[in-house]
Amino acid sequence: MSKEIVVEGKKYILTDSHLNSIEEYELDMPFVRMRIRAGWVIDTAVNVPKGVAKCDAESYLKNKSLESKKKMPKKDYSKPKPWLKKYPQKTEFGDYAKQLFNDCCGSW
Repeated sequence: MSKEIVVEGKKYILTDSHLNSIEEYELDMPFVRMRIRAGWVIDTAVNVPKGVAKCDAESYLKNKSLESKKKMPKKDYSKPKPWLKKYPQKTEFGDYAKQLFNDCCGSW
């Protein structure tokens, strides 16, 4: 479901992703046309919210892409360690350790 708009005699096609970002940032068509008329690229005009100047738009998009990369889960490259499940990881002190502790500190 793409949409076609005409700005100063030129036809521009808005794809589904463009329309989704227009809804996300609550932009209206006259505002998008005004940005295109001002010399914005379609992708930038649609993917930047209201209130962001043209000079700050590129840095906004770069920052947005970096944040999305940070949110992506990292791959787990560690090797499986089945022996950790096979044997208990918490053990109690043995008799010798208990005796040493009693001799050193008093009571257990």
